[in-house]
Amino acid sequence: MTRAQLKVLAKVLDLSASGFSSHGCNDFNLDRLGLTAEELDSFKVEFTKYMQSDDPQYDYQGNCVQDWLVMRYLQGLAEKEAATSAQ
Repeated sequence: MTRAQLKVLAKVLDLSASGFSSHGCNDFNLDRLGLTAEELDSFKVEFTKYMQSDDPQYDYQGNCVQDWLVMRYLQGLAEKEAATSAQ
């Protein structure tokens, strides 16, 4: 993705996360993403590291997570990638 696309993606995820977090229960089932078992395990490990950087006690269990947390995680990744992107 280009730097501009990454910035737009980050902003869309920011707006989405804000909107979704103000609703009731919006669990996101990671099993339904179409990832392989290896990809899912890797995602869970990286997501847990991200969460623990803000909350050291966070211990992700299961395959459901609040959707807005996933959006914030992906937003951070897109922003980081945009900051280091050449375009």
